[in-house]
Amino acid sequence: MQITKGFKYRIYPNKEQQALINHQCFIYNQAYNICLNLQKEQWQINKDLDKKDRIYLKASQIDTKVKEILKQRELSYKSVTTQ
Repeated sequence: MQITKGFKYRIYPNKEQQALINHQCFIYNQAYNICLNLQKEQWQINKDLDKKDRIYLKASQIDTKVKEILKQRELSYKSVTTQ
């Protein structure tokens, strides 16, 4: 018989920390939406092509594009956010 223990933690951020958490959540959301849009664009381009002719973006290319778009929107982020 295996027993699994679980732990719950609660944090109590102050106003400054809460603002930083909210900002990071917003940036993560924006990066996710940008990735979805890039994926949708790739699908639209490739949907009528043969499987051997389809071209998809590499992870490094997606990362670069996400960073560029976040910079255009003048949103500050940490490099870990886009990965």
